[in-house]
Amino acid sequence: MPSPGRMHVLSPRPRSSSSVSAERQKFLGEIVAMQVPLTLPISTKGRVIAYVDGYNLYHGLRSAGLRSGYWLDIPALVRRFLPNGYDLIVTKYFTSRVVPAPDDPGAVGSAQRQTEYLEAIQSLPGLTFISGQFHLNQRRCRACSAQWWLPNEKMTDVNIASEMLTDAFLGAVDVALLISADSDLSAPIKKIREHLPDRLVWVVFPPWRGSDTLKALAHQRFRIRRQVVLECQLPEEVVGTDGFPRRRPPEWNDPPRSSPAQSDAPPATPPSSAERPTSQ
Repeated sequence: MPSPGRMHVLSPRPRSSSSVSAERQKFLGEIVAMQVPLTLPISTKGRVIAYVDGYNLYHGLRSAGLRSGYWLDIPALVRRFLPNGYDLIVTKYFTSRVVPAPDDPGAVGSAQRQTEYLEAIQSLPGLTFISGQFHLNQRRCRACSAQWWLPNEKMTDVNIASEMLTDAFLGAVDVALLISADSDLSAPIKKIREHLPDRLVWVVFPPWRGSDTLKALAHQRFRIRRQVVLECQLPEEVVGTDGFPRRRPPEWNDPPRSSPAQSDAPPATPPSSAERPTSQ
């Protein structure tokens, strides 16, 4: 019996190492369960999330002379690369809204056409638009003092990498399908392959674009062909998220120009994947 007036601290009953291990596993399991979004569709098939580098795709189409292919149905394009047994969960489209340069009379029209397109595709089921930042930096020639505006798109690479890694580590995806030829995106692919060997990364190169680095890292590699682009166009008129009709710009109705760019194959030295926006 304890003596009156004295405080006694009761020591906890020692637990076996097996019970401690079991509780730890249960705790970790609850943590993981809380991190996985509850809205993820349940599928016994391969779950695919597409990550589309908007400007890289646009410049590929532009280099290939596919101006008539700009009115592109992105989710329909992605599905052309999925074998039977794979479900497209969501298509994430990354780009930045163009800011017209003050000294470029055609830039306003380019920005308007881009806005029309972005409003159209955001109404498509299963597509998520993730915006980066577009900056205009003024430059001056030291020799002649001439000035010009240099467009610079930022955040797209970071946004794509962040989304790919987050989805992979939270168990939201079985196959990450990347549409880009930007070798800067090799970093997230390396991390996924290093830490999550059961996740797959497929890379789809835009027309006239390529990257030996991405090609070496991808589990599967594809190239967007001219005919596929022309077959995956939106209807001439699409009702936007604001309820207003969005129509294909007349400038995008031009037939593909007759030039060596008609070929699906990239040139011997492909244009840099780091190209940034010009008039659309």
